[in-house]
Amino acid sequence: MRIAESAAEARAAESLMLRNIQEADAILRSGHMLSNEVRLRNKRDIAFCCVLSQRAVDRLFCAWGGNGLYNSNDIQRKLRDVKAAGAHHQTNWDIYMTAYGREVLGLDLGSVRF
Repeated sequence: MRIAESAAEARAAESLMLRNIQEADAILRSGHMLSNEVRLRNKRDIAFCCVLSQRAVDRLFCAWGGNGLYNSNDIQRKLRDVKAAGAHHQTNWDIYMTAYGREVLGLDLGSVRF
């Protein structure tokens, strides 16, 4: 069950990322610029892909038990990788879910760069 759920999250993250890439590509090929809302939605979705990835790896790491902590076990490296990716400013869920919400509500984005 844990493998199935983690695989579904990984696939959902991949699908979401590909959809955003295709949509942005279509907009740009049509000669238009991406709106702030689309840009922030894409940033939100990229951050959410990191959330999904972290959930997937966290679940598998917990299933591994204490052996997952050893350097000889690849799951510890995957856990650190997804944690590091999600902690990066450009993929931080807290930043971009808040920024997207503020954009949709017409509020000032403050110091958010996108």
